Amino acid sequence: MPEDLAERRERLAELRDELVATLQTETGATLVGHPDRRLPGYAMMGFPELSGADLVQGFADRDIAVSSGSACHSGDRSPSRVLMEMDIDTNLAFGAVRFSLGRDTTSEDVQYVKDQLGRVLEEARR
Repeated sequence: MPEDLAERRERLAELRDELVATLQTETGATLVGHPDRRLPGYAMMGFPELSGADLVQGFADRDIAVSSGSACHSGDRSPSRVLMEMDIDTNLAFGAVRFSLGRDTTSEDVQYVKDQLGRVLEEARR
């Protein structure tokens, strides 16, 4: 186990929390899952009234890799069965996007996502 694992976890959690706060504040997105008991580099956000698949495409057009729905549901345009079984609202599940941060993710990467957010949402709404 790497000696700097605790430091990496803390750094990723801080970046994740910064991203989540921006998504919630600027877009009205909803955090899907437990607010505290989750992986440090992981955030699933639900964007009501939007399609997760459309959001994924918008982010991909800007070289930002995200996924729609749960990991075992990736690529399917219908609401994730896993999210539905978690009793997540259908509208929220349909607009769910999974953000994963890794050991090489920087604060500049998170800032880039934040900078592109408005354009991605505007395109997804059309």
